[in-house]
Amino acid sequence: MDLSQIPNGEFVIYGTLTVTPGTETRAASLITQIATQVKSHQGTVYYCITQDPANPRLFHLFERYTGKDAFVEHAQLPLVKELFGIVDDFRPVFVEVAQKA
Repeated sequence: MDLSQIPNGEFVIYGTLTVTPGTETRAASLITQIATQVKSHQGTVYYCITQDPANPRLFHLFERYTGKDAFVEHAQLPLVKELFGIVDDFRPVFVEVAQKA
């Protein structure tokens, strides 16, 4: 992944990822485990990935991080690396947070 796309400061990442055929159940399980782990990460503000009901290989993601370092830490988690081992296509969009709630 090209880290130069990531804005400085707090940002949101949204987009889709598509997993290899036959790995849908494993992907959903990994995402559930990742969601549990990131609750304890200070740099993860929000983490939500949903499986598309019409296409179980497709997952929609919306995540928010305090900065690039927090995202890099997240991306290095063993479960995240395992998940991306079964991802066929990843289409992220990185957007700087315009206003903090």
